[in-house]
Parts: sequence; structure tokens; C-alpha cells
Amino acid sequence: MKKLLSALLCAILCVSLLLPAAAALDNTAKNLLNAASLTPLYTGYSPLDQLIRNIFSSRFSAGASTYDKIKACYDYVNTGASYRGVTPPASTYNAIRSECGYYKTEDMYAVARAYHFLQDKKGSCIDFADAFLVLARAVGLECYLMHGTYDSGSHYWNLIKLNGSYYVFDTEADWRSAGSSWSNPKYNSFCLSESADSHRRCDRSACIAEFGNFRCANKTNNPGATIPGSTVPGTTVPTQTSTPAASYTAGTYRTNELMYFRSGHSTSSSSYMKIASGTTVNVTEIYVDNSGSETLYWGKITHSGKTGWIALNWSTKIVGTGSPSTTVPGNTPQTTTPTQPVLTTPVQPETTYSVGAYTVIQTLNFRSAPSLGSAIYSEIPVGVTLIVTEISGAWGKTSFLGVTGWIMLPYCSYNNSAYVYYAIPGDADGDGEITSLDARTILRFCVSLETLDKDWIVRADADCDGSITPEDARLTLRKSVHLD
Repeated sequence: MKKLLSALLCAILCVSLLLPAAAALDNTAKNLLNAASLTPLYTGYSPLDQLIRNIFSSRFSAGASTYDKIKACYDYVNTGASYRGVTPPASTYNAIRSECGYYKTEDMYAVARAYHFLQDKKGSCIDFADAFLVLARAVGLECYLMHGTYDSGSHYWNLIKLNGSYYVFDTEADWRSAGSSWSNPKYNSFCLSESADSHRRCDRSACIAEFGNFRCANKTNNPGATIPGSTVPGTTVPTQTSTPAASYTAGTYRTNELMYFRSGHSTSSSSYMKIASGTTVNVTEIYVDNSGSETLYWGKITHSGKTGWIALNWSTKIVGTGSPSTTVPGNTPQTTTPTQPVLTTPVQPETTYSVGAYTVIQTLNFRSAPSLGSAIYSEIPVGVTLIVTEISGAWGKTSFLGVTGWIMLPYCSYNNSAYVYYAIPGDADGDGEITSLDARTILRFCVSLETLDKDWIVRADADCDGSITPEDARLTLRKSVHLD
């Protein structure tokens, strides 16, 4: 009896000690969030922005505080969620490119994943985090996507900057600790001080630099989002400084952003490709477009065998060459013949590619030879990671679906930390063979009996449609018994 009473007293004492601590933590979160200055930032992708507004109108009560709103967003992400390895279809990426044309590829990935997760609540930790990112940004908080490790495993979560410090918001971790059900919510990772976090590790500065404020090349007026080149009040996202207007002359420039290389001097002109940040180009002619809300300075260049235009607002001039031929809409073009750049200091080649792993960022043709006139084997969808073993100019030699051919590397991002590629669709375990074990793994994944990491998910997509379904298991099983 004494032991029972002692245990009861200990339990009461523990509860009495924990309750004030929990209340203090809750009060700290409330104070920090409610004191934050807000700058609402929507994505610019119309279907997602409308979805976010619908969520807000249904979840936010009249007069809700910032704390109430962020907690409602946290709850919305976790309510009804299930853990699945999913990849947005290529059609979503194409729609986002068409409407927005983000200057940062990472923004496109985040928007695509957030859009699909907020619709069907299926995804992995990156989808949870991307969904919370777009909601928190729309509320007006300075939120970022972090990727690093949780203890020893790969993980994604969010940081929000409040009163000069960073605080952890990890929806997926709390969803998991609640037993995959949000009927008994957990907020262990809600507004957790970064200094008090003993589990997560990442390169915070690098992750912050990846976010581009949803800056769009295809939109000059994106309500809530930034116009390219402008700043966002209350954020510390590095914004590239434009070259002074008087300095836009012919010469050598280095790009500061991933940017579109277009056929004409307009954001509506067709895009040849994207030119990577850090690329050095020679500009022979300037076109000044002041028809929009912001003056754009276009530079004419030749790159990868094509002549076209890039917006110089997000580049740095390295070497100038005097008076260029300049055209201003509505004015008479100057007749000065463009002066070819005379370099006074050595510069790097326009683009130098290396062998290694590349991830496809725009659907591209897989060709038989490093030439635009060569035969096309197939199309390679967005998100596929390939191993390039040989370089020929801007072309890379690789293998896809068991065939060896060539791809245009400007349509890919270099990702030498990746080692898994599309060896054979359906080869879930990556051993180079299609067996019934691969089909079993895919089917177990579909019914949530097994989890797959990012690389396994890519290989398990037997029909290459961007999602893992029982159809992938069926196709894989047929291949294993040589029916297909």
C-alpha cells in the first residue's frame, strides 16, 4: 500500500512539474508568433493559391491571432495524412513552368509537392514540410524548408525566423509521434527553439539560400509574391543586386540565378533552356524593356549553339566593351554596330560540365547521338536522376531504360551526391533485375506495409507516370515472368 501511495505521489508530482513547463512553452510560442511582423507571400501558382485561400477561409476564425493561424495550418497538414512516397506528375511541373517560370528550381519542386499533398494528404516528410512552408508563407511568416538528418536518417522539416532566432516546426515528426493519427495531437516540434533541438542537423544557410521567394519569370505582377529583383520586407533571403542601369552595356556577364534563355527579348518568348547560376556569357546587344512594372534589361547572347536573350537584371557584369547597340521600346534603335567583347581578364568557359549524376528538371529528349538532328529514343520525365559517363559540349552520355544515348545537360541539375538512376523501371531494389521480390516490395509500399526512401521510389515507378500504384506492381510482376 505504501508503494502504491508513493507511486501515486510521484505521478502527481511529475504532472505538477510538467504542466507549468508545457504552459510556459505554449506561452513562448504564442508570444513569439503573435509578435511577428507579417508579410503574406503566395506562390503565384493559381490552383495552389486558391487552395490555400480556401483552407484559410475554412480554418481561420474571425480575429484569429498569428499563433492560432499557424497552429491551424499545422493541424491541417497533419489531419488525415498518410505516409507515402509520391512524385508529382510531369504535367504539374509543366503547368507551373508555364504559369510561373520560377527563377529558383527549388521553388517549383516545393510548390508541386505542396499542391498535391494539400489535396490528397499523401506524402513523405518533404511533402509535409513543403505543404507547411506554403501555408506559413501565405500567413506571412519567414519560413524555410530544411533538409538534413534527424538523428542518423535523412529528413525534411521547417524553420521559422522569429525575433531574430530560428524555431523548428516539424509536422511529420509530430504526426508520427501522435501514432499517425491527429485525434490526439502532439506539438513536441512546434516552435521548438533550434538551440534546444537535439535531433535535427542541417546546413541552415545553404537551405535558406535555396528559397527564391516564389519569384516568377512569367509574371510581373504576382499578388503577395516578389517581383524578380525586389526585396521582401522582414526576410533575410539573399536577393541578387541588379547592375546599375547605366552599366548595362555589351560585355561579359556572370549569371546570379538559374534563368531562362529565350528566343526573344520578352518573358513571353519561347525558352530554349535554362542557364545555370554562375554561367559566364558574352553579351553583344542590349534591349531595354520598360513596358512592365519593372524595367528589364535583356542581353543578346550565343549559348549552346543558339542565339537568344537573357534578362541581365539577375547577372553581374565582369567585363564591358564600350557602347553597345541598344533598343528601347517606343524609341528609334541606335545604329551603332555592336562591338564584340574584348576581354582584358581571363574568364571561365560559358559552361563546363562534368561526369556524374544529373537530375532532369525539364522533360527532355533522349537521343542516339549528341546532336539535335539525331534520332529520339524516348522522353525522360522530370525528376529522373541519371549517371553521365561522358561529356561532349553540352551533351551527356548516359543509360536510360537499358539503352545508351545522349541528353542535353542544360535541362538538368548537377547532383553528384546522387548515385541511383533509372536502370530498369520496376527494379525497386536496384539489383539490375526484375523479379517477383520487386513486385512484392512495390505492392507492400502501396498498402503502407513498407516504406521506401527517395531512390527506391524512383526505381519502383514501373510505368514512369510519376506515382507508385498497384499498377506498377502488376507490370513488374508480368516482367518478372517475361509476359511483357
